Amino acid sequence: MKLLPIVLLVLAILVTAGLARRKAPLDPQAAPSPRLSPFGTDSQAADARGEQVDYLPFDPITRLELLDHVRTLASDAMEGRRTGEPGADRAATYIEDEFRRSGLRPGGDEGSYRQSFQAQLGARMGEKNRLVLKSPGGPVVMGLDSDWRPLSFSTRGQLLSPITFCGYGITANDPPYDDYAGQDVRDRVVLLLRYEPGADDPHSPFGGSSLTMHADLRNKTKNAFDHGAAGVLVVTGPATQQDDLLPFDTGADAGSGHLPAAQLRRPALSPLLDVVEVDLAAVQARIDQTYQPYSFPLDLTVEMEVDVEPVEAEAFNVIGILRGGDPAFRDEAIVVGAHYDHLGRGGRGSLAPDTVAIHNGADDNASGVAAVIEIAEALATTPAEVRRSIVFVAFTGEELGLLGSSYYVEHPAMPLALTRAMINLDMVGRGRDREVLIGGAGTSPDLRQVVEEEARADFLSPVFSEGGYGPSDHTAFYARDIPVLFLSSAPHEDYHRPTDDWEKVDLHYLEMIARLAQRVTGRLAGEVAEIRFVRADTGGPPGSRPGGEGYGTRGYGPFLGTVPDFGPSKEGVRLSGVRQGSPAEIAGLRRGDLIVGWDRRRIFNLEDYAAALRSQRPGDRVEIEFLRDGETQRAVAVLGERR
Repeated sequence: MKLLPIVLLVLAILVTAGLARRKAPLDPQAAPSPRLSPFGTDSQAADARGEQVDYLPFDPITRLELLDHVRTLASDAMEGRRTGEPGADRAATYIEDEFRRSGLRPGGDEGSYRQSFQAQLGARMGEKNRLVLKSPGGPVVMGLDSDWRPLSFSTRGQLLSPITFCGYGITANDPPYDDYAGQDVRDRVVLLLRYEPGADDPHSPFGGSSLTMHADLRNKTKNAFDHGAAGVLVVTGPATQQDDLLPFDTGADAGSGHLPAAQLRRPALSPLLDVVEVDLAAVQARIDQTYQPYSFPLDLTVEMEVDVEPVEAEAFNVIGILRGGDPAFRDEAIVVGAHYDHLGRGGRGSLAPDTVAIHNGADDNASGVAAVIEIAEALATTPAEVRRSIVFVAFTGEELGLLGSSYYVEHPAMPLALTRAMINLDMVGRGRDREVLIGGAGTSPDLRQVVEEEARADFLSPVFSEGGYGPSDHTAFYARDIPVLFLSSAPHEDYHRPTDDWEKVDLHYLEMIARLAQRVTGRLAGEVAEIRFVRADTGGPPGSRPGGEGYGTRGYGPFLGTVPDFGPSKEGVRLSGVRQGSPAEIAGLRRGDLIVGWDRRRIFNLEDYAAALRSQRPGDRVEIEFLRDGETQRAVAVLGERR
C-alpha cells in the first residue's frame, strides 16, 4: 500500500508533461485535433529520415513536427503546389487545418482561413486559329502546328492586311540600326526574322555571338506595335538550319504582346516568296554581312485569326490570426509569412527547363511554411505573452511575381497602418553551418538588436543586409513603409529543380531558424514598445538566389530605382516604391505613380517596362510619362549605373 502514493505521483508527472507539450490554444472553441500525416507516426517519419532526434516532451518546435510538415507539403501528392492547380489547393487545405488546430482565428474571406483572388496563370490556344497567305499565285491555307503556330503572348484578333518585310524587326541606338527606317507599316503585318544580324559572328555589334534583348520576340512585337503595325509574323531565316516551331508557352501572359503574332515555318513560306521573287537567304545574307537594314513591302497578303486565351484561376492566401492579449496593443499586428506555392511540373521558372517532372520545392518553400506553422502553434500556447496580434499568412503566387503578398497588402486582414513589422521565411531548410541570411535589418532601428540577441541563444551567425527590397514576399510590405525581416539561406544546386526534395532538408538547421523566428516574433509582439520604420533601399541578402523569384532583384539594364507593383496590369506599370536617392526619386517619381510611357513609347505592362529600361545605357536621359491622381505628367530621369 505504501507504493500507491509513489505510483500516483509518477502518473501525475507523466500526464502533466504530456499536457505541457500541447497547452490549450487561444480559442477553446477550436481545440486541436490529432495531426494526420500520410507518412505514419512521428517515430516512423524519423526512422525514414534517419534522424536521431532528442527533444523534451514540452518543446514547442521540434524537428519531427517540422519534418512532418515538409514531407507532406513536398510530397508528390501536392504535385509541386503550382498556383491555381489542385496540388496547391491540397496544400492550402493542409495549412488551413494546421492553423485551425493551433487555435488561430480565421483571417480570410467570410470567416474562413482563405483569402481568394483571381490569378492569371498563363495562356492557351483557343479553337479559332486560322492563317491564309495570299500571293498573285493564289491563297495557301497554313496548317496549325505544322506550318504555323500563334505566339503565346499574342493578342486575340482577326486581320486581312498586306505584308512588309522588316528584317529582324530591330530599332536600336547602340549600335545605330533601324529595320523600320523608310517603311510605313501602319495597318500592315510585318514579316520578321528571328534572332539578330550576324548572330553567329563573334564580332557582331549586337553583342557578338551572344544574343541581346533585341532577339526577344516580345521586344520585336512591341517594336512593331510602336511603329503602328497591325500584326507580326516571325520566321527563322535560312542562316539557321533548324526550323522547328517554338513550343506554345502555357505559362506566358496572354495578350501582353499588344498585337496578333504568330510564327511560320520556312518550308510553308518559301513557295510564296518564290512567287514574288524574293530570295530570303540572299536577303538575310545581305543584312548579316553589311549590318545595314534591308526592308521592303511584299506582294503578299495575310488573312489571319489568332485565338490565344488567358488562363485564370482562383488562388488562395491562407491566413490565421493570434489576437493580442493587451487591449492597448491588440489592434496592432506583426505579420509572419511564407509562400507555399512552387513550380508544379516545371516550365517557366524551372532551372531544368527541358524536364517535365514534379518540382516538390522542399526547401523552396515547404521549409518556410513548416516554420510558420510551428511558430503559430508555439506562440498560441502562450497567449498571455503576446500583446500585439500576430497575423500568420501562407502566400500563394510568389513564383508568378509576388501575387499573393501584393494582393494581401491591398486587402489586409488587419490594417496596414497598424502593421508594425513583417517577418518572411523563404528557403530556410538548407543553410551553411549556423549562418542565416537576414535581410531588412536596416528597415527599423528596433529590429537588428533583437535578432542579434536571439541568434546568440542557438549560436547562430546572422549575416545582415540592410535593404528592405528582395526576391520574396516581404517586398510588398516594405514598399508600404513597413519594417521587414527576410530570413533565408544561401542558394544551392537544387534550387528550382525537381531535386529539391524533403530528404535534403537539414532538420537541425530548420529547427534553429524556426526557433529564432519564434523568439523574434514573440519579442516584437510582446516586448518591443515601438518599431520604427526607416528607408533602407539596398539590395537583398548576400548570397541570395541569383535573379531571385518572380522578377528578382538584379533588375534590367541601367539603374532607375523604381520598384514595380507585381500585380497584373494591362494599363501601365504601377510603382509600389521608389528607391531613396535614385534617378527616379530625383526626377520626382513616387509610389503610386502609373508609368504609361517611355520616350514616347507606350508602356502597358512589366514586359514593356523591362524592355524599355534594357534598351538604354547609364547616362541616358529619358522622358517618362505617368499618371498621378488621374492627371498625365512627365518627368525626365538620368539613368545611373546598376548597383
